[in-house]
Amino acid sequence: MNRALDLLLTLAFVVVATTDIARGQSAQVPAAPQSAAILIENARLHPVSPDHPHLVEAGWLLFEDGRITALGEGSPSHGSPCPVRR
Repeated sequence: MNRALDLLLTLAFVVVATTDIARGQSAQVPAAPQSAAILIENARLHPVSPDHPHLVEAGWLLFEDGRITALGEGSPSHGSPCPVRR
């Protein structure tokens, strides 16, 4: 009986060890590339950059090409030629 249990546990370990997750590969499907800039306004921001070390209660974020390219407090100073998500 112990031999059958050992064999079963070994087989279970082999199955788990050979999955994509065990090899460090994500099962997450990436989103499509960003097609336009996105401006998010009136957001609470918790920056971790030394350039912006404090909490912003009512701020904005600008995403371009899938990256945050600008952020600030209040309303953005530049015009907004991009979609706004609130």
